[in-house]
Amino acid sequence: MHKGRDVYYQPYIYAGDQKFRNGKYSEAIAYYEEALDIKELSSIYLKKSIANKYLFQWEESIAQWEIYLSIARLSKERREGAELELENLRFAKQQHEEYVASDFDYNIQKLRFSTEELEYFPTITGGDEHLIYTHRYISGSKPTDENLFEAALDGISKFGFPLEGNLNSRLNEGAACISPDGQFMVLTVCDRPDGAGSCDLYYSHWNPNYGWETPKPLPGALNTGRWESQPSLGPDGRTIYFVRASNSMEADRDIFVSTKDKEGNWSKGQKLPSNINGSDRESCPFMHFDGKTLYFLSERSPSLGASDFFMSTRINDSTWSDPINLGFPFNSFGEEFSLVIDKSGQFGYLASDRGEAIVPSYDGLSALDLYRFDLPKHLQPEIRDNYDLVVVDSLTLRSIG
Repeated sequence: MHKGRDVYYQPYIYAGDQKFRNGKYSEAIAYYEEALDIKELSSIYLKKSIANKYLFQWEESIAQWEIYLSIARLSKERREGAELELENLRFAKQQHEEYVASDFDYNIQKLRFSTEELEYFPTITGGDEHLIYTHRYISGSKPTDENLFEAALDGISKFGFPLEGNLNSRLNEGAACISPDGQFMVLTVCDRPDGAGSCDLYYSHWNPNYGWETPKPLPGALNTGRWESQPSLGPDGRTIYFVRASNSMEADRDIFVSTKDKEGNWSKGQKLPSNINGSDRESCPFMHFDGKTLYFLSERSPSLGASDFFMSTRINDSTWSDPINLGFPFNSFGEEFSLVIDKSGQFGYLASDRGEAIVPSYDGLSALDLYRFDLPKHLQPEIRDNYDLVVVDSLTLRSIG
């Protein structure tokens, strides 16, 4: 320690923080070490640990975090949180080692039609030919209106376009799912006069003459004065998995399932059991076409980032298998936000702010983009060789043909 220079340690921290924000983690660590050479502060060990993590220097990251815990003066609550983060670090180390050792090609690629604005909540159309997703415009530096877009999955399309018809407005429309035949959509609509309050689930039919019809609230008891959003239709068209909370910012987000009766009315919804809905926020459910494999987002620990993707299998109407963390590279140190898997179970699409790599891009933090990926066998749903497909009217449930 160099005595008498304590007053000068702050510039090294500021310089390290700037390098960190620009993704130059090795340079950030060098500045933090200069600061520590002048004054030992627990917060600097914390910063070093995080930078080491983004370089996948696991042993050093864990060691720095342990030093932080040994010298930091923390309240009981903050110490428990810090100890939990240490466990997350150890879990991330294990997950990353398994990822590196795997010979599977995950083939994660950013979709060409992802822009500098925000794209998320992907949903695959029935023929796997198009992706419908939520596009959020940016005005200045602030996100504004949400609308539903569509883009071709031909590998060459550079642009997505607003959905045809009467879906989008000056209010927020997004987080949609579509029936296998491509004729019926459930979407999230917010702050409309005909809604029950906050955000609600609406439906729309495809009209071949002009596109999607004006959305209407789902009939029945599903919509309440609370926040309902992020629907996922079951393959039978009679169940919807969705998220309910006090409002979009509250910590009480949980996943519910609603069923449709013979009259076309949707039930209020039943909360999924406690091994799915824990004490942390759960969101972004996706029920696969097999009708029993659920993928969802959770802030539970152990985890790799702020929120991770998990999967669980429905055993019967009230029992689900314990969720499995999908691990690297589906989860990153950044923010994950919605995932879908195609009918074959072999590939899918996700939204993330990870930038061009697993490490998040700090030039555009929270700039959610869409990615395609291949799915390894152990994370795939159970797929039968053949499915019996019956096309039914989405309201009457009568067979169309």
